[in-house]
Amino acid sequence: MLVDALIGLLSRGLYLLPAGLTGRVRGTAKQLVREALSKNATGQELRFNLLERLLLVGGNHPLVFALGVGLLSAAVAWVTLPLPQFGWPGLPAPKLPDDFTLAGFFGSVWGVQATMVALVYPIVITFVTILLQRRATAKAALSVYVLYSGVLPAGTSSLLLVAVMAIEYLASPYAPTASFVWAIAFNGVWLMANLGLTGYFLIKTVRFVQDEESNQAYLRLAVSSVLPQQLTVSLARHLTSRAPSLRPDRFPAPVGDALRPSLYFLSLGTGKPEVVRRFGRPAVLVDVHLNLVSWAYRRWLRRDSSVKKVASGSRSAKRKRAVIPC
Repeated sequence: MLVDALIGLLSRGLYLLPAGLTGRVRGTAKQLVREALSKNATGQELRFNLLERLLLVGGNHPLVFALGVGLLSAAVAWVTLPLPQFGWPGLPAPKLPDDFTLAGFFGSVWGVQATMVALVYPIVITFVTILLQRRATAKAALSVYVLYSGVLPAGTSSLLLVAVMAIEYLASPYAPTASFVWAIAFNGVWLMANLGLTGYFLIKTVRFVQDEESNQAYLRLAVSSVLPQQLTVSLARHLTSRAPSLRPDRFPAPVGDALRPSLYFLSLGTGKPEVVRRFGRPAVLVDVHLNLVSWAYRRWLRRDSSVKKVASGSRSAKRKRAVIPC
């Protein structure tokens, strides 16, 4: 288990590096697919706009999207603080009544956001689910609706704001009154963003229940999201399996010696494995760092050339192979 954890950390660390540095084949495939689809008239006509693409990504990573909205709200609220190095005195605090408390302020805003989360999202989602049950493809329709309406990022952002304001409410007795301006800006910007996302979600819901709009949603999602993903996966497999022939400069073929090592990206069911790595849980190969594979292969060739050659007449001599699964 420790080895699996170390391999997982190493793979995540490599993924943080630029794709061109390690030669990630998936990044290359994604770029080629993007360039090809950018010249397609139908693809451009059905392409999602910037907000729709952000919400589509947020539907796959709702918590990351919600944290991004919170960090953006905090950055906007930071403008209210004094910045002497830039000559900005900050926004002055308004004159507050004597009975004002931060706990009362947080409690009021928290009540608005919590009511919206508790009523709007459950009622609307339940209504749409019941409405879609009469369709033959109810499960697929519900999946398309979740991605198309942006309910996951919008709902997650609202829930996260409720949690943050609950923490603020508990910490308010120990907070200075001077932090009121920053707090009202932070919570206000995030609340306005959530209201906008909720309104967008409701508009998309009203449109989706219409057959014409739902068919358009199927088409746009297939062309703008599913098709690029499938093309990227297929092209990445092709680029990986054909790497020695497509990049002979990085994967030079051995010459002059029939016993020199060779590299294959498809095993074809032949040969006997010398090194086997078994994972503790099911794993799927999603990307290959071709530059790192090329570096290891070149070192293998150099090391093999420095080792004393096996007698050519020996019957036990066998050609060494390296097989990369894909």
